[in-house]
Amino acid sequence: ELHKSPFQSIEILKNALIYLPRPPKNEKDFIFQCKLLHGKAYYDKKAENYVAVKHGLEESYQIFKTKLGGQNTDIAEYLFLQLGNCYVRLGEYEGAKRIFEEGIKIGLTAPKVAKYSDYGSLYLTLGNYPEAIRIFRQGMNFDSLPAFELPLLFLNESECLARMDSFAQALAINKIAAVMIEKLGKNHFRYARYISGLYENYAIINERLAESIDHSYFPKAIFWLNKTIDHATDPDHRAANRDIAGYQIAKADVLTKWGKHSDALKVYHQAIQSLLPNYQNRFTENPNLGLLTAEKMLLLALHGKARTFQALNQPEKALECYELIPFVEAKLRATHAYESSSLLALKESRQRFHEAIDIAWQLFEHSSGNPIYAERAFRLTELARGMLLLQSLVQARQFLPNDIREKDYDLRVRMAWLEHETAAEREMGSKANLPKIKSWEDQLFDLKLERQKLLADFPAYNNPDSVFLEVLAAKDVRNLLRPGQAMVDFFLTEKAAYVFSFDANDDFRWRKTTISEQFREQTRQFVGYLWAAEEAGRAQFLQNAWMLCSLLLTQELSRWGSTVNSIMVVPDDVLMLVPFEVLLSSPGVDNTWRAQPWLLVHYNVGYAYSATLLNFQKGISGEHVKASTKPTQLFGGFAPSYLKSSAYKLQNTRPMVKNICNLMGGEAWLGKASTEACFKKTADNYRTLLLAMHGISDNEHPEISRFLFGDPGPDSLINNNILYASELQIMQLQADLAVLSACHSGSGKLEQGEGVYSLARAFAAAGVPATVMSLWLLHENTAPPLIEAFFKYLQQGKTKDEALRLAKLDFLTNDENFEMTHPFFWAGLAAVGDMQALELPEKPPINYEWWGFLAVGLVVTAGYWWWSRYRKSNLHL
Repeated sequence: ELHKSPFQSIEILKNALIYLPRPPKNEKDFIFQCKLLHGKAYYDKKAENYVAVKHGLEESYQIFKTKLGGQNTDIAEYLFLQLGNCYVRLGEYEGAKRIFEEGIKIGLTAPKVAKYSDYGSLYLTLGNYPEAIRIFRQGMNFDSLPAFELPLLFLNESECLARMDSFAQALAINKIAAVMIEKLGKNHFRYARYISGLYENYAIINERLAESIDHSYFPKAIFWLNKTIDHATDPDHRAANRDIAGYQIAKADVLTKWGKHSDALKVYHQAIQSLLPNYQNRFTENPNLGLLTAEKMLLLALHGKARTFQALNQPEKALECYELIPFVEAKLRATHAYESSSLLALKESRQRFHEAIDIAWQLFEHSSGNPIYAERAFRLTELARGMLLLQSLVQARQFLPNDIREKDYDLRVRMAWLEHETAAEREMGSKANLPKIKSWEDQLFDLKLERQKLLADFPAYNNPDSVFLEVLAAKDVRNLLRPGQAMVDFFLTEKAAYVFSFDANDDFRWRKTTISEQFREQTRQFVGYLWAAEEAGRAQFLQNAWMLCSLLLTQELSRWGSTVNSIMVVPDDVLMLVPFEVLLSSPGVDNTWRAQPWLLVHYNVGYAYSATLLNFQKGISGEHVKASTKPTQLFGGFAPSYLKSSAYKLQNTRPMVKNICNLMGGEAWLGKASTEACFKKTADNYRTLLLAMHGISDNEHPEISRFLFGDPGPDSLINNNILYASELQIMQLQADLAVLSACHSGSGKLEQGEGVYSLARAFAAAGVPATVMSLWLLHENTAPPLIEAFFKYLQQGKTKDEALRLAKLDFLTNDENFEMTHPFFWAGLAAVGDMQALELPEKPPINYEWWGFLAVGLVVTAGYWWWSRYRKSNLHL
């Protein structure tokens, strides 16, 4: 009876776990606790609640590792298979790899734990068919593998071969599997599952044949999928709802490829009903938000339904489906412990957002510019980028008890160290210590599970769903803008650049411009010219600067006219690499660099990760203004020396930091005093931070992008003088602004959906609402005057974007710099985040009635005064 009602079983087992006769004390008690957790996970799985399955099995895993020494075979046999597959279903692929690899290792002495079929299926899911086949064959050669496991290995290899279009091999392997299955007999507990897999493989083979050779194979594919579905829904051996939905989605995909869109729509709808039993609407309707769950199959079914609606010329219904998909994605990402899994999910979702925005544009055009479609499109673009950064900022501001927050911080510090040590070791290539990497990865996995358990009672902190309900609406963007400021927000698809524009007077526009197949590569070449600082090719560069502006901004600039003097740019895709100040407002002139009509001449330019993130960063600035306790110093500057390595020596940074400290007041840490340990200890004391040092961007492993605080110190997390991005982003800084006079502090790995993973992004994650960063290599002779002038204008009350523009114009028009007017020297600094002026303390006015007395006093005591000032200076050398 309980099997018919999993929820009753779940409740009974939950109570059993709560009301254990006594807290577990010995091995027998812990085994019993694990078995209760496994039983609950079994019924949670029957109830299709994979998030609950994950949490229960993760708790069992921790008991298995910490209390049972990772040795109990009975627990391992169930645990590793179920937890690994649960991770796959939730898209937590890194976690799945760790669990399956550990299960294979344990399986060398306990064969029933070794699940080669499931481990290989992970790579099949990821589309890495050669690696999947390698694992399947490794399992076939494992002498101790139970005989009933072999058919599944052959079935999975057959599927891989079919997806690689090796049809003859796939058929041959499938026939071998069929013989094995028949030998098992109909009464074997795996028989029904294997038959479904056998039929599905025949369907996949025919589907691939239809796509590559002849459409006449489509009916055969449908025939085998119908057999699969009928077998899976047979009451005598009914499969799980998720598996049934998977077969239905596969059938609908084939119908779509065959052009049978009406039939496909109904089957996608059936798949959604299989996943959401309470959803009984007609196939032309979509489920409401309250029914959505963290289920990968649901995402695939909604996407299939959206594409089918579009094929049936029902774009409004298609757009509705696309608007539901991000909520499923959010629920799935909430289950991920590894950011790499979330990044992979964002990369996969990007194509869906492209399709959605294209449909919104189609509806916008057909409705003669109905603004509701522009607003819906804008909301989708906000959901498409920066969500992991926003999640970090939201979490950092959620309430946690102090003891939990301290434990969480300690765990994150240890995780950050393991991440950058692992990445650094991997960088060594063939010389890497693989056992050491494996040990660190095991520790990292355990720490992530420990952190999840720690935060389990704080869902508001650990669940980002609410973020997706709070993305900024188009109508609210005007509240981000000051008088004279406008925002231009880009979103790039394969063939189009969509441009959203706003101004402080509530003028919201949306337009589309076509881009060529070469656009991304040409844009990279445009930026590459800037990085190289070359004179040759100037005419072509200027032509491209004018063409880019014409494509992306000219319409907006013409419409705004003289009412706008500041532009907030929200770039996308490859545009994140472009300093918009070097675009030309009119065709370039065959003259000096100084004479060009740069946008810099007329417009202050700032940048934002997204409108929603900018809104959040403005909120952080507001919190700083209202805070009862503020940083004690206005300015903190760090300029280390590099004594042991001539390649790292910097000559002009320390005088620059000293000058700015004299201007702003505060503290300057120079030379040997400027260490990583010093920064971590004092950074909370400053409202503005200046890091004048070497920065290293690592495009392959962005978590080990780093600042070098002088010569490397002892190899420890706290005091090695290397501040990694992974360490920086978990700090909770109170500064309003961080200025990074370090090479490549704004460059890094460009991740679809999240932008550039840079050192500047790490400061944003640490809660600093505005950053000035470098997009490329800073020239040692040009950075100091630019940075000093920037702080001078900040001191005068200018906004951050205006202060940076004025500093650049000062540099460009200064005759002393006539040999350094190439934009390489001045355009590489960019201001990101909240551009509002800093609220600096007013300097006391001079009493001019006593000017004579003051002058005499100064003359008499000048020597003593300057000597005293020097002795009492806050400069640390």
